[in-house]
Amino acid sequence: MLTDKDIIEDIKYLSPIGNSDHCVLDISCDCNEYSRINSAEKFNFNKGNYAASVSALNVDWDLFFADCSTDIDKIWIKFKELVVQKTEEFVPKVNHFHTWKKKLWKRPLSGPIRQNIRKKQGME
Repeated sequence: MLTDKDIIEDIKYLSPIGNSDHCVLDISCDCNEYSRINSAEKFNFNKGNYAASVSALNVDWDLFFADCSTDIDKIWIKFKELVVQKTEEFVPKVNHFHTWKKKLWKRPLSGPIRQNIRKKQGME
């Protein structure tokens, strides 16, 4: 999940929920750096104009790649640059990506389940 080990501050191994043999991990993270990175401008692919994008990519590929000869690296770079250019042209960007995410993405466990976990931890 994370590539930067400095983000994780503490990991606690807690008892399993119910009859499960899997322990619960309580992980404390310093997400200040992560939230700054996560707030960057991103593509909103749900709002892309894909019909216009397909039309724009309707090119004579032989002519488009004529200067590349048979060099696969040149072909790939030229193709990738075209796709990136058309993505930037036809897919809008959003600055506050996290503001329109579903709340369930932030907390996958429902409130009652989290409350039961806290209650069980208090019994130990």
